[in-house]
Amino acid sequence: MLRILMSALLAGGLAMTPALAKEVNAQALENIKAMLEKHDRALNQQDLKALMETFAADPEIVLMGTGPGELWVGQPAIEDAYKHFFADFDAGSMTTNCPWKMGDMNGNLAWLAAVCEVSDKQQGREARQYLLNVSAVLQKQEDNWRFRTMHFSSLIAGPGPGQ
Repeated sequence: MLRILMSALLAGGLAMTPALAKEVNAQALENIKAMLEKHDRALNQQDLKALMETFAADPEIVLMGTGPGELWVGQPAIEDAYKHFFADFDAGSMTTNCPWKMGDMNGNLAWLAAVCEVSDKQQGREARQYLLNVSAVLQKQEDNWRFRTMHFSSLIAGPGPGQ
């Protein structure tokens, strides 16, 4: 049995030429990019259903923020977190530019890290501009890439301790 499995793996490995591997990775990267754009569009429009479609179908998906208590596990908790995020800006007011980004993939898993410049607005308040550090792990499920875990971190100016 092991010999059959090893023969199948070797035959599969030989069939995947470097050019084909690059083509497959290029397509996967385009699919990941499209999923990230879907996430950002859904966040900007405060479309919770579309936003949650960017996360893996698994009860142990994770979203983490910057401070204590900013840990959400599972779809219901992550949905609730995004509802609270929506209260901080008006739908359609968010813009994002990520001048530094890095990522890679291996099989059905991919990772990314980025530093993004974000601006948004809430009616009656001045526009906010801040940097957001983001890292994530994605998994391919049913021919679509989905977040397994996402971590974001931002230091928004405010009074320091004792001020």
